[in-house]
Amino acid sequence: SLLGSGKNAVITYGRLVSTALSAAKETNVAVIKLNVINPLSDSLKDELKKYKKIFFFEEGIKKGGIGEHLGQLLHDAGIKCEYKNIAVDDTFISSATVNSQLTKYLLDADSMIKIIKGE
Repeated sequence: SLLGSGKNAVITYGRLVSTALSAAKETNVAVIKLNVINPLSDSLKDELKKYKKIFFFEEGIKKGGIGEHLGQLLHDAGIKCEYKNIAVDDTFISSATVNSQLTKYLLDADSMIKIIKGE
């Protein structure tokens, strides 16, 4: 489902949707909430053709994650855009609070805003 508008889009799912909505207030991006993450819907391709930049934020491992699958979908569909996949690197994750981990892996609102603005 699509929330907001802009020439750029943030795509995410789960608890990160509310974080993305907070970031969108500061950056004028559309937020696309994936209601189904696998398989990615064919209608998503048509929606994504509208955007110059697409930012995918995922609270999961980058390698083999939904963001990687979305990047492949963009490539296969011939969609020309700048694509950034922000997720957790395939590494040991030490014990910490959820909020500190989200910040560490750039999945908090402030980090989203900086990434979207290109800072």
